[in-house]
Amino acid sequence: MSRAIGIVGVGRMGRAMSGRLAERGFDPVVYDVSPLAREAAAAGGAKVVGSAAEVAANARTVVLSLPRSDDVEVAVLGDGGVAAGFAPGAGPATVVDTTSGRPAISRRVADALADRGIDYLDVGVSGGVGGAAGGTLKLMVGGDASVVARCDDLLAALGPNRWHCGTVGSGHAMKTVLNLTNQTKLAAELEALLLATAGGLDPHQVAEVLGLTVWQTYLLGAGGRRPFGFTLELVGKDFDVAAELAAEHGVAIPVSSTALQHMRAARRELGGDADLIESVRIAERNAGVTIDEPGDPGSA
Repeated sequence: MSRAIGIVGVGRMGRAMSGRLAERGFDPVVYDVSPLAREAAAAGGAKVVGSAAEVAANARTVVLSLPRSDDVEVAVLGDGGVAAGFAPGAGPATVVDTTSGRPAISRRVADALADRGIDYLDVGVSGGVGGAAGGTLKLMVGGDASVVARCDDLLAALGPNRWHCGTVGSGHAMKTVLNLTNQTKLAAELEALLLATAGGLDPHQVAEVLGLTVWQTYLLGAGGRRPFGFTLELVGKDFDVAAELAAEHGVAIPVSSTALQHMRAARRELGGDADLIESVRIAERNAGVTIDEPGDPGSA
């Protein structure tokens, strides 16, 4: 039986989740502030409505897939937002926030919704657009256990690996430390490739020996360099969320902070809309080598 599910934010990730949920028997009702995103969602078969509030008027559970926590606050609590659309007394109403958000703001949004009798889960997701489309996402969930259980069929449709991390904010905190780990590791791996190339080693062999699977896919694959599909603006945002969380808890993150500064410099030079793969050429220029031309100093 088809079940209505609301989705606010149908960019590449939200649209992929919408398609996956439709395949699993849900009936997506969606909205995005971007006309182009709305058109693409409609072309994919989703029911598109005129506001976030209208999404909530059509579905008791609304999934958010937005760029930042600031966008979440507006989409949920602003004029014409999700909170205004849920009809009172029609059964449990739930917001499932899959934005890579700031835990402090997630808790603030949850408190505001609780005052209106609306439940909230923060769900960090990992696996990208392909994982969303294929239902293979990792999901890191924060919120009340009873609400998590109530949403299990929805979460199961999106991914087989699910962790209840604790109270509200813990799902986004887990995603934050995952992002911090992955992005700092990528920076260290890129340095290793630059050093190896400068020393005359074959970077393809280096990547094989060191198990650098991400760079094998996006930098050294048979088709050459390919976009990650992830902008420098979003990479920088993820680093900034981690830095904020570290400051909140008084934890020093000196290694990751160095990677953050390099990313900020790349974002300033290339612009926030540039793909992550473009930052490689900044690193190559600074090192004086090009990674896919081994042993050729100054070729960058």
